[in-house]
Amino acid sequence: MVVVLSTPLVAMLKKTALEIPGVYEIKTNRQNCFLYCDNDKTSEENVAMIKNYIKEKKGTGFVYKVYRIFNGKVDLTADSKTPEEKMKDSYFTSGKKDITDEEIEAFKKKNNL
Repeated sequence: MVVVLSTPLVAMLKKTALEIPGVYEIKTNRQNCFLYCDNDKTSEENVAMIKNYIKEKKGTGFVYKVYRIFNGKVDLTADSKTPEEKMKDSYFTSGKKDITDEEIEAFKKKNNL
């Protein structure tokens, strides 16, 4: 399961997120760090896990968001649109993907996950 840690402080906060067992960095692109969570949790549970861990270790004074991925794009509308609505939205269906299935599979293969 892939989630995205998005923050201007990505270098510092990704180190904290990577302390969580089973969480790995796939890639970092500007302020977005794509994290692979090797567990059986839902994307919502993984988002909450990372948010809570950072809050526990670093406090509440940092600005960051943790998002899910939908169709290779950072899902900024996770709670407000259904998958059917997202597939009608050009943001999710056109343009360059933030992360591809091939990148995820290559990462998993390289790391035996």
